[in-house]
Amino acid sequence: MYPSVACMQWSRGKRPYLVSPHGMLDGWALRNSAWKKILAARLYENRHLRGAACLNALNESEAASIRAYGLRNPVCIVPNGVDLPDQRPTLGGGEKVCLFLGRLHPKKGLPALLSAWAKIRVRAWMT
Repeated sequence: MYPSVACMQWSRGKRPYLVSPHGMLDGWALRNSAWKKILAARLYENRHLRGAACLNALNESEAASIRAYGLRNPVCIVPNGVDLPDQRPTLGGGEKVCLFLGRLHPKKGLPALLSAWAKIRVRAWMT
């Protein structure tokens, strides 16, 4: 993508930069539109990734994907920060509220999560 090319031009091998892949190196992401990603990797993206002074992973799984891709740069694991309230928010009737913070994508498994919550709620109501 353009930010990768712009970063390399800005750096010119003399300025350190950090790359946050945000899942783009996970196997499922690499398989999606694979031919485009292979072309971009060969043209500029691999050079961009290998030139980074550090790669930022959000969790251990993403760090493992970075290593599986073949990158040997230093990796720092820094999750996205979310400040949680001291008390769980409730609706007017006392029902608990849960916040899903993520994009709507099959990888996130939101339908499975909603189905599991529905089953738990039914079991709780029956007992």
